[in-house]
Amino acid sequence: MLKVHVLQTDLHWRDPIANMVHLDHRLNTLENQLEALDTRLETFLVLLPEMFSTGFSMDPEGVASRWLRSDPVLLWMQRRTKAGGYYLGGSVMMRKGRRFYNMFVLCSPTGQFQTYEKRHLFGLAGEDQKYTKGHRRVVWEIGGYRVCPQICYDLRFPVWSRNDLNYDLLVYVANWPSIRIDAWNTLLLARAIENQAYVVGVNRIGIDGLSTPYPGNSQIVNPWGNIMVHAGTSDSVISAVIERNTLEDVRQRLPFLKDADTFRVLKRS
Repeated sequence: MLKVHVLQTDLHWRDPIANMVHLDHRLNTLENQLEALDTRLETFLVLLPEMFSTGFSMDPEGVASRWLRSDPVLLWMQRRTKAGGYYLGGSVMMRKGRRFYNMFVLCSPTGQFQTYEKRHLFGLAGEDQKYTKGHRRVVWEIGGYRVCPQICYDLRFPVWSRNDLNYDLLVYVANWPSIRIDAWNTLLLARAIENQAYVVGVNRIGIDGLSTPYPGNSQIVNPWGNIMVHAGTSDSVISAVIERNTLEDVRQRLPFLKDADTFRVLKRS
């Protein structure tokens, strides 16, 4: 059984240390709740927003993490997962060589990392001028379930999330602003319905260093397109269980995936 916990919270602007201290407090509270559960029967996946260590900044110099074992944010993730016995994921402003990426990083309870690099860079904010786009769709095995990670603006491009990968859970971590929140709410439901999979949307709250407000609205949607739990606009943790029976039920009753068009994603710079 896979249980997903979504941490919806405010973020400090371009301050990784302050964000790690803040998230420590939030995760400590969650871990106290997890201790009462039997981790032998459940796998726990804890999700943080997009660029959880910095906020959605287009100025990565000086604050981006580095893809090194000694990086403070990566070490922090390992410390949390090894102590808590859960998977922890969210996107990080990451430097590899001379390039910057908006990278979804997943850390396992044993401290192992898996990554996904954001494909669709948000040109309206100049993200495509500062960061390098990814070219791989990936699926991770977590607790016997197949999880497909994506980041924010990827939500607007359904071909990239098309479920020809046979995944069970589609995850979007985001800094999705208030002005476009209706699109967020609508598209999360659409992705669940068309892909017959669970969908998790993780958004932040608060106002960033550019005075952009974020309204939360994190949610977990089942394969029927029904919202299981919704975080509203406050600092909160929402949780739901991903169930194999529900996935099998919707796909057997409505075998729509077998009628989907075949396609090939082209690699473009």
